[in-house]
Amino acid sequence: MKSISKYFLRASIESKIRWIVIITSSAMLFSAFGAFMFFSYIYLERNKEKQLQILHDMVSISSHNALIYRDYDSAIDKLDALRSDQSVLYACLYDYDGEEFAVYSRTDVEGISCPDPDKAKYGSNNFGREMDLYRDIFFRNEKMGSLYIRTDLDAIDDVFYQFVQYSVLAFLISLICGYLASSQMLKFVSNPIKSLLKTAKDVSENYNYSVRADKVLDDELGVLVDSFNHMLQQIHERDTEVVKAYEGLELRVIERTQQLEDARQAAEAANQAKTAFLTNMSHELRTPMHVVLSYSGFGIEEIKSAEREELLEYFTRINDSGARLLLLLNNILDLAKLESGKMVFDMRRSDLRQPVNTVLTELSNLLEGKSIRVIAVEPEEPPIAEFDMGKIIQVIYNLVSNAIKFTPENGTITISYKKGQLPSCNYEDDMVEAISLSIKDNGIGVPENEFEAVFDKFIQSSKTHTGAGGTGLGLAISKEIILEHNGKIWCENNETKGACFTFMLPVQREDVQ
Repeated sequence: MKSISKYFLRASIESKIRWIVIITSSAMLFSAFGAFMFFSYIYLERNKEKQLQILHDMVSISSHNALIYRDYDSAIDKLDALRSDQSVLYACLYDYDGEEFAVYSRTDVEGISCPDPDKAKYGSNNFGREMDLYRDIFFRNEKMGSLYIRTDLDAIDDVFYQFVQYSVLAFLISLICGYLASSQMLKFVSNPIKSLLKTAKDVSENYNYSVRADKVLDDELGVLVDSFNHMLQQIHERDTEVVKAYEGLELRVIERTQQLEDARQAAEAANQAKTAFLTNMSHELRTPMHVVLSYSGFGIEEIKSAEREELLEYFTRINDSGARLLLLLNNILDLAKLESGKMVFDMRRSDLRQPVNTVLTELSNLLEGKSIRVIAVEPEEPPIAEFDMGKIIQVIYNLVSNAIKFTPENGTITISYKKGQLPSCNYEDDMVEAISLSIKDNGIGVPENEFEAVFDKFIQSSKTHTGAGGTGLGLAISKEIILEHNGKIWCENNETKGACFTFMLPVQREDVQ
C-alpha cells in the first residue's frame, strides 16, 4: 500500500487524473452492476414464486373432480401435468381429512416425504435453494383438500449466472471505453500543463524572466498561464510581499497552532463521548437482560407449583424487558433513518394525553421501584394536535425515562400542557397555534452551558457521571422527531430544583413549501 501511495505522489498529473477517472468509473460501474444483480435475483425469485402459485392454482382446479369422487387414477394424471415444469421436485395431494391421497415426484428425486398438513407452513416459503407452496383447495367455497408443491431454484441460478456473465462483459467494455475516452480528453489538460512546466523550468534554471508561457485555452489553465506571466512581470514586487509575509508568519503560525489545538480538543471530546456511549450502552443492554434471565429462571423453577397469576407476572416482566431492549436497538436504527431522511411519519390528529398515558403505563415498574410520584396536570382544553402517535410516544418515553433516571427516590415528576405559538414554516413573521408538553423533575438539573449540547448525538450532561446511565441517543432522536413535526424542543432548569424538558407541536402541521 505504501508503494502505491509513493507511486501516486510521484506520478504526473496526467497519470493521476487518468487513475482517478479509472478508479471512479470502476467504483460507479461496480456499484451499478452490483445493484442490478441484486435486484435481478430478487425479481427472479419473486417471478418464480408467482409461477409456482399459478401452477398450484392450475393443478388445484383440475383436481376438483378427483377429490370429489376420490378417483386416484385421475388425481395421478392431474399431478403428472407437473412434469412439464422441470423445476418441480415433488407434489402431494391431500383429501378433505388431510390424508395423503396422491403423490408426484420428478424421476431423479428419491426418498420424498410429504409433510404433515397440520405442521406444513401455509403459503409459499423459501428454503435456501428450494421453494415450496402449501394451500387448501376449494370448490364452491368448500374445502376439498390441499396441495403441497416443492420446487428447486436451479433455473433461477442459470438465468442469474447468464446475467453475471453479461454484466461482467458490459463492465469491462464500459471500463475500456471510459479509459480510451479519458485518454483523449486528458490531452486538453495535460498539454497546457506540460507547456507551462517547461517554461517554469526555464525560468528556475536560467533565471530568464523575459520568457512567457504560451496561452492556449481560455479556461482555468488559461487563467493560470496569465497569472504565471503576471508573476514574472511583478517578481520584484513579489519579493517585497514575501518580506511582509515573513513578518506576519509568526502570527499565522500561532493562529494555526491554536486551530490545531482546538481540533485536537474537539477530537478528544468526541472520543470521550463515544467511550461513554459504549459504556452506557452495555449497561442499558445488561440491565433488562438480567431481568429476562431472572424471571425466566423463576418461571422454570416454579413451572409446576406457581399460580397462573405468578407466571403471568413473570412473562410480563420478561416482555417489558424485551421491549426495553428492542426500544434501545430501535433508537439506533431510528437515528440512522432520521439522518438519512428515510423515516416515514403517519400524521393524525390525536389527544396528546394518550401517548403520555401509554408511556406512564409502560414505565410504571420503574416509577414504583423508585417510589416516584407522577403529577399529570389536566389541561383546560383537550391538547389536540397533529402528530405521529408512535414517534411522539418514543419522544415522551425518552423524556420521562430520562426524568426517572435523575429523580431521587420518593421524588416527583410533573407533566403539564400549555397552549402556545410557533413560527410558520412557510410565511415569515407568521405564527401558528401549538401545544406544548413539559416534563419536570426535581433531580440534579442540567448545567446552563449544556442546554443545547444534551440534544447532540453521544452527548450527555456532565452530571450523568453520577451513575444514572443512558446512551446519549434518546434526546438526539427526540429532537430529530420533533423537528420533523415542524416543532421545537428545549431544556431549562426549574426555579427550585431539577430540570424541565419541553417540546411544542403545531396544532395543524404545515407542509413545507
